[in-house]
Amino acid sequence: MALTLSYSKPVIPVPAITGGRRIIEWTLTVGTYLTNGIALAPSDVGMVEIDGVIGVNGCNGYTFEYDQTNDKLLVFASGGTQATNDADPGVDSATIWIIGS
Repeated sequence: MALTLSYSKPVIPVPAITGGRRIIEWTLTVGTYLTNGIALAPSDVGMVEIDGVIGVNGCNGYTFEYDQTNDKLLVFASGGTQATNDADPGVDSATIWIIGS
């Protein structure tokens, strides 16, 4: 299993951002990481479009980026290098915010 997401709560509606954008908090566990990202479709998180992902806490120094073209969650170690293929980055029960509509 590469990715586990558990709904946590809506964080805030984002009235300053147009187009009905919102931020939803999720608990994320990354098991085995795959080169070029882990599949994450907007429908997996109840959205039509994902604009971005922010790691809030428990991320073990990793940062996240969302690849909209390929619907994938990318995980980067400090220094900006992508996590290694077939590695367990040790991201267990991290809190992330997914921004989108």
